[in-house]
Amino acid sequence: MGAKHAPIRVVVVDDSAAQRETASAPFIARGDNVRCCENGMVAIAVCIKEPPDVILSDVQMPTMDGWQLLRLVRSRPELAAVPFVFLTTLDSDSDRWRGYHLGVDLYMAKPYRPDQMMAKVHQLVKRSRRTKDAAAEAVTLRGDLDHVKPVSLFSFLEAERQSGALMILGDQVGRVLLLEGVIVSAELAGSDAAVDPREALRQILDWTTGQFEFSPQEVEKTELVINVTPFLLNHVREQDEEGRPSLRPPGR
Repeated sequence: MGAKHAPIRVVVVDDSAAQRETASAPFIARGDNVRCCENGMVAIAVCIKEPPDVILSDVQMPTMDGWQLLRLVRSRPELAAVPFVFLTTLDSDSDRWRGYHLGVDLYMAKPYRPDQMMAKVHQLVKRSRRTKDAAAEAVTLRGDLDHVKPVSLFSFLEAERQSGALMILGDQVGRVLLLEGVIVSAELAGSDAAVDPREALRQILDWTTGQFEFSPQEVEKTELVINVTPFLLNHVREQDEEGRPSLRPPGR
């Protein structure tokens, strides 16, 4: 008999039930803990609730595709070092380059041999377990929107001139990048259509429940510059004009 292996936690993401079954089968047979998700939006929630040892994902999926999922995974400190594998029919050099540029660990074209795929995945997990996830220590701010509202959160980050990524899980998944307290990027993951960064920020400011997490990191300058205080004050004025309860920045 061969040596027993400790089970690993696997998240399989594919909008095809047949493909999920194909990818899951060898791990289930080996005794691993497998969770299946039909798109990236479901997967990111599953991974945040309990970080896996590896993520296997298709690329082309509705609601949130594999590219978006990979970006979100790599932006979260507790998931940043989790091995990420693309199992996809997209096999051009440009697709592979894009995947590796975003931080994918392994790119396997469909159809693949499940036994070979599983062997490669277990090697990835083994390698990742040898190194500590130092990125997790970089988290400096985490909490619930029930206790800290987005307006107060942005005001604090501006006052402290913080640079990094703010992830907010509210009505959707929001990601905001700040450079020395100034917002240089804002997006809503999983939207059916592209949302203007300012509109994305307005929606995030209205969220009242969910979780947030800010992680310091290097942020590049962009053409977008949103100064927090004027934007928050304008948002409060718009709320007052619409007759909605406003969440004013602290001290104003």
